[in-house]
Amino acid sequence: MATISARVTANVYGMSLGSAPFGAGLPQPTRNIFWDTPVQMSFPTTGTIFHPVSPGIQVGNTSNYIYSIIEVLPTGLTLPGHGDKYATNQSVATLATGSQI
Repeated sequence: MATISARVTANVYGMSLGSAPFGAGLPQPTRNIFWDTPVQMSFPTTGTIFHPVSPGIQVGNTSNYIYSIIEVLPTGLTLPGHGDKYATNQSVATLATGSQI
């Protein structure tokens, strides 16, 4: 019998650098590397943290905004706080409920 882990799917617009809290108006604003085209990615809910981005961050000159950062925690001997961070237009509340895009 196979077990399927809980996952959440989100539109990802790029990677985020830095540490929480995330937002445009903070003393250390979020630095992002935005991709030319957003992609759908699936993340496990175990070992993942959803960080709010307040206020939202505009993606380049588009009408899209980033409202949360999905941080996939490292495994093994990697130092905490050094997980991969992905920028998404979904809110933390939407991600936490496991709602799909």
